[in-house]
Amino acid sequence: MKNILGIIMMFALLSSCKKDNLAAIKNEIAGTWELRSSATYSAVNNFPPGNGYIIEFGNNNSYKRKKQDTLLFEGKYTLTQKKDCYGTALQTFITTTQPNSQEFIIAVIKDTLTLNTSNCLSDGAVSEYTRK
Repeated sequence: MKNILGIIMMFALLSSCKKDNLAAIKNEIAGTWELRSSATYSAVNNFPPGNGYIIEFGNNNSYKRKKQDTLLFEGKYTLTQKKDCYGTALQTFITTTQPNSQEFIIAVIKDTLTLNTSNCLSDGAVSEYTRK
């Protein structure tokens, strides 16, 4: 019985840590971001400040994608944490309600937000945004 109680308590603790981590990431990504670079297996494109390719994340899971002042898409996003198909370290993934949207690994370092396709996809892509 003590073992079962210990397992339940450990699961509850790990679950709360995961939720706390997702809440921290949600706070980190909240705000407005402008595209700086986009890379695929065949090309790297750099974008100057003021290019107008914008994404916005709200604390209420709202998501907007804009080009200059034109709203291209408005919807919701979801964050999840899991290991990719190689079983490497736990990573944070983001999905949106945008049609034909795929799942990206999301990371924030200082004022740079990175959206990266999973290592499990060949011919992947990475996009970097800076906070506005």
